[in-house]
Amino acid sequence: MIHNFVPVSHIIQQFNLSPNKTLGQNYLCDENILQDIASINGSLRGYSAIEIGCGPGGLSQMLLNNDVKHLHIIEKDRRFIKASQGWITPFLDRVKIEHADILQIEFTQLVLVHPTVLITNLPYNITSDFLLKAITHNTRIPDKKFTHMTMLLQKEVVQRLQGIPGQKNYGRMSVLTQLTHEIVEHFDIPAHKFFPPPKIVSTLVSLFPRNLKTTFPLTAIEKITQVFFNNRRKKIGYSMKKLFVDCQVISNKLCLDLNLRPEDLSPQNYLDLALLYCQHNHHKAKNTQA
Repeated sequence: MIHNFVPVSHIIQQFNLSPNKTLGQNYLCDENILQDIASINGSLRGYSAIEIGCGPGGLSQMLLNNDVKHLHIIEKDRRFIKASQGWITPFLDRVKIEHADILQIEFTQLVLVHPTVLITNLPYNITSDFLLKAITHNTRIPDKKFTHMTMLLQKEVVQRLQGIPGQKNYGRMSVLTQLTHEIVEHFDIPAHKFFPPPKIVSTLVSLFPRNLKTTFPLTAIEKITQVFFNNRRKKIGYSMKKLFVDCQVISNKLCLDLNLRPEDLSPQNYLDLALLYCQHNHHKAKNTQA
């Protein structure tokens, strides 16, 4: 049962909220879809939630109706903070709205209690930067990680996250995401459900952090994948020489053909390379100290 829901269309009209193209704004107005997003992973009773960009407040209201204990909203556009006056009154004791740019905030400041989830209809113009920041945060700081992250993304971005070696959409983000999170694709939302309709299909996806060892070499994986995929058209031997003095020995040890391209290597291959890279640098540091 949905209580105290003010339709998105009413908020848009009341506060004259024309979408800002510069900020990549497209309003999702369908109440059934908003409810499905808020409840896609079950009841939020006992959970705190971080919402990135509340917009006209449709998803925010649905999250609060789904029994979320506390909702912390990060909103860059001041118009929506003012517009929250149109829907926030029944939920005042459970909502905090902060005017800020999510890309300038340290996520450790957001995850103050457990469990905390992150849910967002993400502005498409910050997708890549936000995903990289969220994924690395959830991996680097285990005691401050989100229980899960549910995001509305461009379908092509979700396809990149799920990319398979050898495919065109397989890349650095595929490797980083698949090694650190389980990806659950929920459903697509057609363009006509938004105002204004975007020129793409949107997909709802959840990322659940894997239980990784404390020795998981995230920094090394970030470095290696950056070097490899920045030279995507070159054979991996080119990038290996930038990272390893004895790249032929490393390739033999991992049974890697130096004539392969970066998109031919699996996430496990990159993890194996990262582990050896850490060992290599550790021995190098010890020898330097000696």
